[in-house]
Amino acid sequence: MNSRRKGLRALVLTSLLGLSGLAAGQTERYPSAPVRLILPAAAGTGVDILGRIAAQYLGDVLGQPVIVENVVGASGVIGVQRVVRAKPDGYTLLFTFNQTITMNPHVVANLPYDPEKDLVPISRFAESTFVWLINAQVPVTTFPELLRHAKANPSKLAMGVTGYGSAAYLGAQMLSLQTGAELLHVN
Repeated sequence: MNSRRKGLRALVLTSLLGLSGLAAGQTERYPSAPVRLILPAAAGTGVDILGRIAAQYLGDVLGQPVIVENVVGASGVIGVQRVVRAKPDGYTLLFTFNQTITMNPHVVANLPYDPEKDLVPISRFAESTFVWLINAQVPVTTFPELLRHAKANPSKLAMGVTGYGSAAYLGAQMLSLQTGAELLHVN
């Protein structure tokens, strides 16, 4: 078994230690039914791909199917809200990205959940980095050249971001404020 697969299995087993506390008050074996894994992201996204990998391993370890549900919208709020409103029996889990927990409380007015009160962290699963890519036809090859080009052509360079209030969006806003480079945000 390769080290990556061993690491994923270890992570899932560690996560299950946290789940055992959810089931402590139950008289039947946990889980005795399929578990739902809510992903507040669209199919094909990084969260979806990693969530499906986690669901497969979790299902193998638990001996029950783990059903993945993509519940998208409102910067992840709708998916998180589905978990918060679910019966607190350990059969509905959230697999999310950092925005829903760390940034939404600061950028979403009237957020219908409080991540510190309504959710309990079980495990950290993955990290990601930001990568800047540009169409090969744009006459730049370095990040400083990109900034110079953006300043010389305000709001003419479009930048795709994962959603308003997302880390990518806020990072791009900070970049614009700090450098004066105006990028057109496409969501």
